[in-house]
Amino acid sequence: MIIVANLKMNLVKSDVDQYIEYLVSSGENLESLWIAPQALQIAQFKKDLKSVPIGLQNAGLTEKGSFTGENSLSTAQSYGVEFVILGHSERREVFGESPDEILKKIQTAQAQSMKVIYCVGENLEDRKNNRSYEAISDQLQILTEVKKKNVYIAYEPLWAIGTGLLPSPEDISNMNEHIHNSIGFWMEGLLYGGSVKPENVHSLKKSKHLGGFLVGGASLDPAKLLKLLKSVG
Repeated sequence: MIIVANLKMNLVKSDVDQYIEYLVSSGENLESLWIAPQALQIAQFKKDLKSVPIGLQNAGLTEKGSFTGENSLSTAQSYGVEFVILGHSERREVFGESPDEILKKIQTAQAQSMKVIYCVGENLEDRKNNRSYEAISDQLQILTEVKKKNVYIAYEPLWAIGTGLLPSPEDISNMNEHIHNSIGFWMEGLLYGGSVKPENVHSLKKSKHLGGFLVGGASLDPAKLLKLLKSVG
């Protein structure tokens, strides 16, 4: 199993210094750890954690051009970035990213031979109205237009992100099976994200067909991150 730490828009330079120092000085095996920091922090993480895959939290629609503020996947690849998180609910909900835009980003990433973590998840209204599977199927449609290789799917129910609410291992197992049935093949791996913590990971990892976890809030604390790594190791 892998742990993907999505640090989101957190940690200033002094925080990053302490974060990396804690991980390095721990002497723990970090081979199952992937980290997606802010773009500004990537160079430091690459320099100080050479064995850990480092990724982007988002990317621009095209490889280059006059798009102020966007992150180029071709540039990222040339600097050794290994993966990118795409389709995260915060990008969909806050920034209004459309399926067509996400598809274009996935295709651009694959043109650079970069691994993709594609996020899917239903909201609370979908869950209450028994539309969870339908909502996920809708989000999976774009994958019929991409290559199978190097695509990881992260199931992150929106109602569980940062709320402390959790689906049961049976719920996650059933959703993973639904994802498999919807796309007709297994991708590189199926991840779960949403309120993952050291206190609940032992229960969550009982889910079937699970390849790891996409972790937000808990990953900001390197001590909690190491506990998660030990739990899945």
